Amino acid sequence: MSKQSSVSLILVLSLSVILGFGFQLWTKPPQPTSVSEMRSLALHPTSKATLLAANARQIFAKHHDEGWKLLWNIDSGKPIEQILTFKSHSDSVFILTSKRLYQGLLGSSQSDLLFTLSEKNHNILCMIIFEWSPQRWWLGTSRGIYETRDDGKSWSKLTSFSNEVISLLYAFNHQIYVGAGYQLYRGSPDSDFETVFALPYRILKQEADHPKTDSSPEKNASVDLRTFYDLNALVFTPTPQPTFWLATSNGVYRSFDGKTAWHRLSDEGLRNIHISHILYSRASNQLFAASNSGVYRFRSGHHSWHELYQGLESTLVFDISLMQDSSDTLAAVTGAGLALFAIQTEVPVSGPTPLPSEETLLLFKKLIALEPSARELHKAILQYNDVHPKKIKRWHSQSRLKSLIPSFSFGRDVATGNNIDIDRGSTSKPDRYIIGPDDHDEGWDMDISWDLGELIWSSSQTSIDSRSKLNVELRQELLSEATRIFYERRRLQTELIFQRAPSENEHIQKLIRMEELTSLLDALSDGLFNKRLRKIYKKDPNLRNLWLCCGTAHKTNSLNLYPLPR
Repeated sequence: MSKQSSVSLILVLSLSVILGFGFQLWTKPPQPTSVSEMRSLALHPTSKATLLAANARQIFAKHHDEGWKLLWNIDSGKPIEQILTFKSHSDSVFILTSKRLYQGLLGSSQSDLLFTLSEKNHNILCMIIFEWSPQRWWLGTSRGIYETRDDGKSWSKLTSFSNEVISLLYAFNHQIYVGAGYQLYRGSPDSDFETVFALPYRILKQEADHPKTDSSPEKNASVDLRTFYDLNALVFTPTPQPTFWLATSNGVYRSFDGKTAWHRLSDEGLRNIHISHILYSRASNQLFAASNSGVYRFRSGHHSWHELYQGLESTLVFDISLMQDSSDTLAAVTGAGLALFAIQTEVPVSGPTPLPSEETLLLFKKLIALEPSARELHKAILQYNDVHPKKIKRWHSQSRLKSLIPSFSFGRDVATGNNIDIDRGSTSKPDRYIIGPDDHDEGWDMDISWDLGELIWSSSQTSIDSRSKLNVELRQELLSEATRIFYERRRLQTELIFQRAPSENEHIQKLIRMEELTSLLDALSDGLFNKRLRKIYKKDPNLRNLWLCCGTAHKTNSLNLYPLPR
């Protein structure tokens, strides 16, 4: 059998083993509409197993294995941004566009317009209904809070938070939490609010403090608007310990009283710390978060995040929701449409983990020493993507040296003219015109000049400075992403060595993930890892033994799969 055939057979067997053992994957159910149009999810207010989904103009419902049912068409001129449900209004779905609030009545095709925001360049961002006072609602906008006390019949603007971007509203135990800018406030609706949390620093963006969020499909079809704001979601869980979880532009924070001592969770494993959505599954006691770079599960035992990437076609996440039936199911709206993930309870590891053999440790240390370091990776990325800081310095030097090169001009002038004279006769004789030979003039000129003032200040400096800013941003983005992938790959290698998988399918899945991370690094560095690993494994084939399956229960070599370049 040829080498290529062997590789193909290994991949086919790998996939069949994974599917045969039922490895946890995202699944793609029937879609209610075009996958590129879906934007928001919500649960039915009386049935946690019924999912509601919305695109720019329509709202659909699906229960269990039944098909999707169209509930309403909303023709507002602006696309739907969010759909929300509340226990106090079990017969309604609330539909938010950037300028309007609608109430759809379940069981009928009726939807009523309740509120229109007339302020230009400002949009509706969030909504809350007080459980203890169901007639009282708050709408958070990019310029303050609007309130109704009669189920949306009349509205007034609150004097507090009048010029703030209100990106978060949450009601709990007769207390209201308001996310305004980068600070979280708490208070009762009719009293003063106190600051209970503030981000330790503001993440500077190109958008202003009050970003424009005109989210028409043509302009922002691939943008989750929550990525513009610092405070995005707040969740309270009563078990196993009363806890508040806060999703921010700087990761996830936790507090046990909702007032003080907010602690930031580790961002290990996150590809993007700007968290736009957060959920907690009480059935499995697991925390889930989403950003525009994927969906993650927090592993409390490891104090790290684990990306749920298997089977997810797009990592751009617009919304997530938790379906609760016999078991919890995570639903996500991504750039590739709706995807579902069956949540399984993590089984804690019992007893101490056996250490690898001394031979394995020596091989692992040798491999780490031979593989490219993070510094080598950075150098390769700077060179391959042409974003080295010296590039800008070279531009500055060259722009000044340009003044030493003279400006040279060369020209030739050619002119031709007629030579005509008049011989004026007497009164009895007419005038005569005398035409002489034509005049021909030719001239040559040459000019050489220097602008030595350019040595001090070059007119190109302004253009170079603007390009320098873009170059720095691109360089930081590339290096940050490469560093994250590099150490995620390193942690996965360590896990493969020190925490051997209990089954062959899990072991193979980890190896495939490591090959994926290696390929991502190669794409950034012109194949640095592929070239180096090819030499490493060729020189010392024993290093392949590091990736043989598995734990104490399995010692098979039926699938001799290891992350070797092909």
